[in-house]
Amino acid sequence: MMMKTIYFAGTFAGFDLVDLAIKRKVTSDGLILRGFKVIDPLREKPLDKLGKGSDYDKLYKELTPNEIVHRDLWDIDRSDIVLMLMTKPSIGCSCELMYAHLKNKCIVVVSEVPEVLEHPWVKSLSTKVIDSSKEDYLDYIGHFLI
Repeated sequence: MMMKTIYFAGTFAGFDLVDLAIKRKVTSDGLILRGFKVIDPLREKPLDKLGKGSDYDKLYKELTPNEIVHRDLWDIDRSDIVLMLMTKPSIGCSCELMYAHLKNKCIVVVSEVPEVLEHPWVKSLSTKVIDSSKEDYLDYIGHFLI
């Protein structure tokens, strides 16, 4: 069986980068243990080394907005599955959600936020919407999407 690739999208703005790094590493490691290849749009970014706070200028200083968006779109193109951790509504995640849907990708949106979980666009464009307070999304992905 061929290894499936997951594009690991998510909300970044407004979060402490160290906390974000820990959560993303735990999720990525869990996906890798379940047999997936993970593409992280924040690869090459040592989030845990940037210090406390949310200094996004440090995060994106090497890439222009155009380079960021086109690399993200290319990453979605070469993925089988899009895993989207939407901890709050996000313009970037919304754009990635629509693009992935138009490319017929399997899309799993994970959130605890009612505004995300119940949004008609999120529910309609996603393959699966998971309330992370009630269901383990890594188990779902490992069990149903391998």
